[in-house]
Amino acid sequence: MFIFTTVKVALPGESKERWFSLDTDTLAPLEKHRIELLIDSCAVNGEAFRGIRMWFQQSEEAISLDKLNHYPGEIKGFSVDLHSYWESDDGCRLTEAQAIRIVTQNPDLKIFPPGTRQHDVTLALTDNSPVPNNPLAFFQLTQSEVNGLALFLRDIKELRQNPFYERHATMRSVGNELTLETISVDLIRSFITIFRRLYMSGKHDVGNFRDSCDVYCSRFWNQRVIDWVAEERRLYDQFLEEPAAKLVGTKPVFSFSNKRLIDVFLYTRFAHHPNESRTRQLKQMRVEVGSDEWLEFMFYSVVQRAAMMYCNVSQYIAFEMDGYWKVGGLQPSADTTPFCNAGDRGVLRTAKEESEERIRKRAERLGEDLWKNAGCPANTLPQFVEDAMRQLSAS
Repeated sequence: MFIFTTVKVALPGESKERWFSLDTDTLAPLEKHRIELLIDSCAVNGEAFRGIRMWFQQSEEAISLDKLNHYPGEIKGFSVDLHSYWESDDGCRLTEAQAIRIVTQNPDLKIFPPGTRQHDVTLALTDNSPVPNNPLAFFQLTQSEVNGLALFLRDIKELRQNPFYERHATMRSVGNELTLETISVDLIRSFITIFRRLYMSGKHDVGNFRDSCDVYCSRFWNQRVIDWVAEERRLYDQFLEEPAAKLVGTKPVFSFSNKRLIDVFLYTRFAHHPNESRTRQLKQMRVEVGSDEWLEFMFYSVVQRAAMMYCNVSQYIAFEMDGYWKVGGLQPSADTTPFCNAGDRGVLRTAKEESEERIRKRAERLGEDLWKNAGCPANTLPQFVEDAMRQLSAS
């Protein structure tokens, strides 16, 4: 197979394309088929091309038609994503940022990926505030504020450890219908339990997200991070008030907000007993959306977006609190450990699981006895154990 492509090369003051070609018949069989398989699967992105780049020859001009016409075997061209693969003049791979600095001849140019928010840029480009001479005297945290921040960080840690934080719900097409797919409902319930503690912001909801942001912005010293946290808090409130949609951030939208969606599910499906008002609102939502599965999916999507906002802010609060405690700041008076001796606990199995385990162990012994009685035929022991398992399970 004869393969050809182009990649973008970064040169001082300009960028240009260079042609690359490879005759796979010149390679050892393993490399030949590995590369041809990659080309056939149309899976050559910038990262994949880096792994096979060493085999290609480069030229300044396009591969001539004469060369292609006289090649006896199969000919294939492919395109590398020119935004994800750049080279220097000497053939070394460059990041996009490095390539842009070479082309613009500005080694100090700051480059941010598309979609970077303004307050993220400001955070990255702003210097830290000077460290106070006596940090402990500067931080006038009360005991209740320390307790609240400690509980906030504890809940964030639990939230991130729950598989539902990363395993998002999906709507999958099954025939002509869309079906909601998630991880187990037990894990979702435990996730929502933690989420609720961070979400609710009443007088008695210690350690919630809003209060933690407010305490950070009023008590800590690094202004660049304070401004960023304050903006995250504002965007969070804005997100809650935005109209809900089947896919977060898209149109069309519904008459109820993301906050209403969360509140209704918390008060009808999860943390609280349903009341007449929330039950009525749920029915109205169901009619408007037209599907229980879509409505539940929307709730999960909104909750997971909010949880991501909580975790983004928590990293800064955690860093500052670690420093505060290291210099002798107030320790939490509240017990922030969710479980005693959690790391030493085993797994308590159900009666059914224990019964199945006993049968499995007994089947292994029975299978081995039957196998020996049959003269120990080669490579058949697993079959005897499987037969023993069926016999014992049926008895």
